[in-house]
Amino acid sequence: MKKQIILTALAAALAMPMAAEENASTASQKQEYLTVVDTIGSRVLTGKLEMNMEAIKMTQDSIEVTLKGMTAPQKFSRKAISKVEITDYPVASLMDIEWNPDGSASDHGKFNLPVTKIGLTEKISVSKDNPFSTYAPAFDNKYGQKTDGESGAYAVSYLECKKDFNASLAKGFTMEAIIKLASHIDTANEKEGTETLPDAECKFFSNTQGGGAGFNIWKNQQDTTLSRLSRTIGFQTSVLKNSANQYINVKPGVKPKSDVIYHMTGTWDPTAGKLFFVLNGEKYETTFDVEDITLPYNGVADKPSWFGIGADPTGTKNVGEATFPGTIYVSRIYDTPLSEEEVQILYNKVKDIITKANEGK
Repeated sequence: MKKQIILTALAAALAMPMAAEENASTASQKQEYLTVVDTIGSRVLTGKLEMNMEAIKMTQDSIEVTLKGMTAPQKFSRKAISKVEITDYPVASLMDIEWNPDGSASDHGKFNLPVTKIGLTEKISVSKDNPFSTYAPAFDNKYGQKTDGESGAYAVSYLECKKDFNASLAKGFTMEAIIKLASHIDTANEKEGTETLPDAECKFFSNTQGGGAGFNIWKNQQDTTLSRLSRTIGFQTSVLKNSANQYINVKPGVKPKSDVIYHMTGTWDPTAGKLFFVLNGEKYETTFDVEDITLPYNGVADKPSWFGIGADPTGTKNVGEATFPGTIYVSRIYDTPLSEEEVQILYNKVKDIITKANEGK
């Protein structure tokens, strides 16, 4: 549920009782989230809402917001804010990509990151003819290749705000994706149509070149160093341990099937010492004892800093690798590690749609 609130009515909205149809005991326990959106559509603040009048203070010229966990209010000019939303689910503020009918894409995160097509862009088609009825890109890519060959992807660049973006990642985060592997990909039988799948990884939402994090379909080989499982889907983060970089991985051993929709989240929680991956509501996790997350090209000014959608970045500007054939419906990053309960809320929002679309597959 989402409520879009005009600023002049915000104080009254916060004071209003819950909707009559909601059970009072359930409503009193429900956590709500507040999002402040600026005039260009960026979510400049998100967080858990305290349902009281002290959470929002307004004057003729400004609005002050104090959310759970904040030690001081954050102040905004009224002229800079277009709306405030209250939802009963977490909202992604670090990155949230929306596709447009013409194939372009926009980011609604707090940094308003630029999104560009890379590679063979004619391999990307955008349509809302899908179970979610939202515009989503389908990638007619070769599996696990580079975008300078026969594949295309999107690059979401944070080069201009690298310091602040990396600082947000380092504190912990959750990535969310919804995908469907193309019908001609058969991971169980190692087939790409009539050809054998290449011995390559396949990444649909990630930035794991020189560090970072992302979702992965591992390649067809056993690697005891990284404990890889052939063609299984999972989540990985690069970390610093004993002054050396290494990847920690969560792999449930699930080989993604073609034409089946998967909802997934990957969470890096440095405070709890956990990396966990949730696939269609099923949680898998690993614990770790590491020094810090290793961020891609941190401090290297001449290296690209971007997340790939449909591919993983390489060390070359606007060239991706590990390309993905299929459809990507959602690509989001939350600037805080979501709890297991919050991740379940996200899945429950789309569970019925996914279950119906996957019937008989």
